[in-house]
Amino acid sequence: MLKQIIVTTFLVTLSSTSVAEDGDINSENSSAEPGALNKSDQRTKPKNQDKPPVDKDTTKNKIEDEEATSNDAQSSNLESLVRGNTLFNSPVNTYLVPATSPIESQQIFGRNPYVGLQPARLQFGQISFIPVANVGIGYNDNLNLSNTSKASSIQTLLSPGFTAYVDKGAHKYSVIYSGNFYRYPSSTIDNRDVNTLQFVANNGFTTRSNLNWSLGYTKGAEERGFRDDSRAQDQLSPNEFKYFVGNLNYIYGAQGAKGNIGFNMGYANKEYTNNRLNTVAADFDTFSYGPNFTYRLAPKTFLTMAVSQTLTDFKQSASTLDYTDNKYSANIKWNATAKSQFYLTGGRQFRDFDAAVQNDRNLNFYQLGAFWSPYTYSTWELYGARGLVDGSTALISEGISKALGLNWRHNWREFVSSNVSVSRTETDFFGTTNRADSINNLRLNLTYQVSQNKELTINYNYIKRNSTDSTFDYERNLLLLGMAFSL
Repeated sequence: MLKQIIVTTFLVTLSSTSVAEDGDINSENSSAEPGALNKSDQRTKPKNQDKPPVDKDTTKNKIEDEEATSNDAQSSNLESLVRGNTLFNSPVNTYLVPATSPIESQQIFGRNPYVGLQPARLQFGQISFIPVANVGIGYNDNLNLSNTSKASSIQTLLSPGFTAYVDKGAHKYSVIYSGNFYRYPSSTIDNRDVNTLQFVANNGFTTRSNLNWSLGYTKGAEERGFRDDSRAQDQLSPNEFKYFVGNLNYIYGAQGAKGNIGFNMGYANKEYTNNRLNTVAADFDTFSYGPNFTYRLAPKTFLTMAVSQTLTDFKQSASTLDYTDNKYSANIKWNATAKSQFYLTGGRQFRDFDAAVQNDRNLNFYQLGAFWSPYTYSTWELYGARGLVDGSTALISEGISKALGLNWRHNWREFVSSNVSVSRTETDFFGTTNRADSINNLRLNLTYQVSQNKELTINYNYIKRNSTDSTFDYERNLLLLGMAFSL
């Protein structure tokens, strides 16, 4: 699993510009009130049911909105995938995950479950409050990600959440809570609670000086089998953990200027609180920092050069996996047309281990993506990546992972949409023992918007891992019927 917080090494005009859904460069999106209800966007029946509707999803997920305030360029799902800016979704915080990391149950939604909602905003003085929730029931045929002794059960999921924010013009502050409560009647040992609290701030000091910073804390438990360390022991109960993360991004440069400079800094700490025989080796601290420079080559083409260093320290005194990562990268983002966007990042990564028993590594890495919307109601996303990932056990120091995925979203009618996503990840692990894994993942989603504050979803996820060590093989089918609602 990933044990480091990735500070983005290629930022595209954070806080000075943002990519709009049509591919144009718009003004700072953090000036919009996150989650506010657009009264002109009320739910009405289409006049012609036989004509494909125009996509009117203008209200983002409550959490996605606030992360956009912090990261300021996440106006498309593709860019958030390519840039890996999901800061608080512990323990998986980028789509380039090692092949040992399964997809958490709450991530099977083909799209954000609240993306079509238009939640009402409650006002308490200067504080705006937006509550949302999701409930679901389904079936999971492999709760513990096992190859030989699968546990299965009906699954219920309750996911409450809220966003509270204050908008003071150039200064914006948000508090975001999200909870996921999993219950399995036929396998109560797998019951889990995951609670996350976030604080996100955007401070515009001048027209040229902007600071985005955030803090997050998660207390929860991973699925059984999530970690590969002593797999049999892990299956006695889910591994419980505490996770803290802080991020800071400073940008200097006027909006519309040919270039701007930035500096990123991040810290993360993860500590397990049970099953210590196997989880003590997984506790870690990581600190990342680095500058970047963005230059507008053409009206819709941007080049970003970045340097970053990541220091990762595993808390077990006998660990030999502590390392320093140095990355040098260049990113090109081209908003080719209103219907297509392209991203490409390439660079060199150097990993130096503190312990002489480990082999230092350096390699070329890349991340790429293409976004195409042939119609306003249909979008395609293609993404891929190659890079180093952390090892999955105390015997594996790191791995080289390659990922490729395709996502198609389509609005069939005014209130009916679907999402199909397929991906494959291949990872070669190194260390005391070598291993090669691959994961194939299929996600299907169908959403019906009942009203402006209610929607129904049907979600299916199939995931299969194959490994050169059959101990780590598994296959899972997960079906979930859900309902998202707000005030």
